[in-house]
Amino acid sequence: MIDEKLRDTQVSPNVDCECELKFHICWKAAVEFQKMHNRFIRDSDPKICLEQSKNKFLNEFNDVFHNKDQCLKKAQEFITDCLTPAVQDYVTKRLGQDIATAMMTGDEGLYYTTRTHFQFAILKQLLQDDSFEQFKEYTHNYKTFVNSWILNQIIEAFSLDDKWQKLKMKHLSEVVLKVTDAITRAKEETEEDTDMKMFIQKIHTHLKDQLAFQEDTVFITLKNANTQQFASYLINSLSDMQQSLSDKFKCPTSQKDLREDISQLPTKPHEVLFSILCGCGEQCPFCGTPCEA
Repeated sequence: MIDEKLRDTQVSPNVDCECELKFHICWKAAVEFQKMHNRFIRDSDPKICLEQSKNKFLNEFNDVFHNKDQCLKKAQEFITDCLTPAVQDYVTKRLGQDIATAMMTGDEGLYYTTRTHFQFAILKQLLQDDSFEQFKEYTHNYKTFVNSWILNQIIEAFSLDDKWQKLKMKHLSEVVLKVTDAITRAKEETEEDTDMKMFIQKIHTHLKDQLAFQEDTVFITLKNANTQQFASYLINSLSDMQQSLSDKFKCPTSQKDLREDISQLPTKPHEVLFSILCGCGEQCPFCGTPCEA
């Protein structure tokens, strides 16, 4: 990979420089890999996992010992520990591409239709601001400048009329319907005395293309399980989960909070738009003007 990157550069480094560069990159990679390895060992340590789950196991033992009905409790645990994180992940993964699409079809969508219109919008902004520092940044750090410019346009657009909240609510309603349908289908496909592990696996199978479940939260043990009752409790608890997430999503968002939220998205909308409109990325060697081809 390093050799490919070196071949793509316009400057051919000598052997010593190439060796030092590779050593530096590999050293940094080794350090980061060791950190990942240590984190994996820590997170996978069975003793630590048991310590963290000690209270949970104790409560389950007490419920089983005293023959308490665990069905409702386990349904709520499944919603909290498994479905809620998966639903939040579903919404988050779709926001970036949706924002990019909204910018291309919105009021200022003309600026994002072609590279020529895009460059015109940026140059117009530079002319209006009349700032030497901004023009210097544009010519010397084109990619950084343009990504920042697009991000500012996104924040300005989505901080109005609760657009950010409405976008998240749209995906929340969408995924709750899918989860409800999956639980209903699993309920119809199983009998009352079906093994709980098999019932949860059916729900997981129906949602595998939409939701990513954490493996350690997929399976639930339940003594004398009645899967039909468990499914009914799940469907009833979904409305509480939806209301809880709706309240969270509807919270007023400042431009600073919106910028922070976008920075944490797995798909960055400004990077999506940049990849579509940036052209070949080359710049004039004399004035730094980016290529519009």
